[in-house]
Amino acid sequence: MFRIAKQRLYWRTVTIWQPGEDGSLAEAKFEAQLRYLPDREHRAMMDRAAAERLPDRDVVPEILASFRGVQAEDGSDLPYSAESLEQLLREPLVASAIVRTYLDSRAEAAQKNFARPPESGPVVAPSTTTAH
Repeated sequence: MFRIAKQRLYWRTVTIWQPGEDGSLAEAKFEAQLRYLPDREHRAMMDRAAAERLPDRDVVPEILASFRGVQAEDGSDLPYSAESLEQLLREPLVASAIVRTYLDSRAEAAQKNFARPPESGPVVAPSTTTAH
């Protein structure tokens, strides 16, 4: 069943590659609760970000509702707050990874919603022209 919601929130895994102490790259992950913006709001946000050349960190507060699986330097869990979000966004590449995860999730949803022909048959009728 489809439910209409004032605000649609969903969780996605954000993956970031960070240099380790030995110089190798290590994969780090956390969960982001993202806002699925209505199309009009999404387009307005993207247009504004492009026109004003906003860095990803300025877009994140519009799309990120919460996070989990982020730890402080001492290894303790870092609960979501305005202050902890600011700490998270100071980390290199985190804002870009959050924005990429949001955009990828929108593209994935669009692909799944529009990629399949209806069950009654193909969307486009077969061509009636013949090759010469």
